[in-house]
Amino acid sequence: MIPRPDVTAVFHYAYCPLTCKRSPQDGGFSVTLYHDDRFVITLYDEMNQPTRRDTFVLPAAAKMQCIKLIDESNAWLTGISTRLRLPDDCTHQTRFISRFGFENYPYIGCEDIAQMVRGEFGSLEAHAARHLCALYEDIAQVFVTFGFELYLDGYIIAPGVQQLQAEEQPVSWNTKTNIG
Repeated sequence: MIPRPDVTAVFHYAYCPLTCKRSPQDGGFSVTLYHDDRFVITLYDEMNQPTRRDTFVLPAAAKMQCIKLIDESNAWLTGISTRLRLPDDCTHQTRFISRFGFENYPYIGCEDIAQMVRGEFGSLEAHAARHLCALYEDIAQVFVTFGFELYLDGYIIAPGVQQLQAEEQPVSWNTKTNIG
């Protein structure tokens, strides 16, 4: 599994593909916003080893907006299960796990959230997945202002966005990622 951030983060999201026929480009990615306003995007290989890490510094307003969105979600985040799974009778094969980290809340893993949100309206797990997806979309909207488009399965960095440092050489990855 892609590791959690080693220090407390305001927000963390990891996309972890699970297919057995993965190539080195199918390792997944994570995005993390730290309290010091660093926004870190990390790509992983099929063995969950980092292959590239890009660090950006965002205005403090971005962090504050994310904290506000997370705080506004307190009522449902407090009681959410930390492991959301598709029903056992589901014929859909899980392709990936989304992992969400919000400051002051337990880490949440969700099997194939795109499928999960389509679940029955009486299902508590589907309801929780819809809440998670909505919060992720709201947080992603904050990052659009600063040149980052976040999706559940990839991201796009707008041309001209300046990174703090490049820790690794660029790699190709078959998602919506636009590096460079």
